[in-house]
Amino acid sequence: MDLSELIRHVERNWDGGSRRGALFPKGYDLGIGLEERTSPDRYSWDGMLRGNLPYVIIQYTLTGWGAYADATGHVERVPPGSFFVSVITTAHRYYLPAESPSWRFFYLILHHPFTVERMRSNLAMGSAVQAASGDHPFTTSLVRLWTAIRRGDQADDLATERNLIDLALEHD
Repeated sequence: MDLSELIRHVERNWDGGSRRGALFPKGYDLGIGLEERTSPDRYSWDGMLRGNLPYVIIQYTLTGWGAYADATGHVERVPPGSFFVSVITTAHRYYLPAESPSWRFFYLILHHPFTVERMRSNLAMGSAVQAASGDHPFTTSLVRLWTAIRRGDQADDLATERNLIDLALEHD
């Protein structure tokens, strides 16, 4: 699917409301959301100040753009059709720069140990920011998991875990 189809799919499945989370019995919290940020002074996250349990945030840009600064201070734009993966707690920051009029994105917050560790090792070998079209295998896996959580249509914990593992492997 192209980016405009991806945007329509996410918006159609979000249908308003706030962040929705899911918890399955193994205790692996899953959080999802769809947001648009327009105020630079109100959207800045420091990866060292987000708790102490390891987890992953994946944020995919639909429109506008944001910025991601790694531990060295290197800043990359996160434009439409790209995403970042951040592992908490690590030194990084993502934010809406003053030069950007807005940043619309969907995100997942994952606490699954295999997913966290696999993505952590991937990040050690490359950039946190990657381009991925709507039909890229990672994007397809990301949207499938996000949609399943939003709709609450995972058959069981095993189906959710399979989607989490698939996402981690596609990130490879």
